Amino acid sequence: MTARARVWAEVLAEAGAAVVPDPVRGIPFDEAGRADLTVPVDRALRVAPPADVDGASPWWLLETDVPQDDDGGVLPVLRVAVGAPGQVHALLPDCGCDACDPGSDELLEAVDQAVVRADGTAEGLGRVPGWPFEALTDACRDLAAGGRPRLPRGTEATVRAGWFPEA
Repeated sequence: MTARARVWAEVLAEAGAAVVPDPVRGIPFDEAGRADLTVPVDRALRVAPPADVDGASPWWLLETDVPQDDDGGVLPVLRVAVGAPGQVHALLPDCGCDACDPGSDELLEAVDQAVVRADGTAEGLGRVPGWPFEALTDACRDLAAGGRPRLPRGTEATVRAGWFPEA
């Protein structure tokens, strides 16, 4: 899984992205209002968009080795963050137990999808109780066009360009 993510970074570097190790060793883990907690990071890569792309956000591959008590092994955990190391958009695997293990194919597909979303070329889906999907889609279009639509309370929106805009 982490090897697959690193291959994505290599491929994007060949397409003009700047890929460099990042010294980040921990990211905020705000659980139940405890902003003082951190998640350790054992290895990190910063992947910045090609220099000629305006408005696109960099992203990070954050790897954590989680020791396993039962067999002395290590569970590799991958986080994909966009915009800043603490803005995690994907956590893989979502559970490390054998009962929840979806298998390698599903996990590799999840890595692929996380990277595609991180580079801004995929559309996201969202659900907000009381808001029809069409209203959210309209709000997203308005934001992308520079507007200021009414959003659900507590919503934070970030507008960014994709890494590889259509010609």
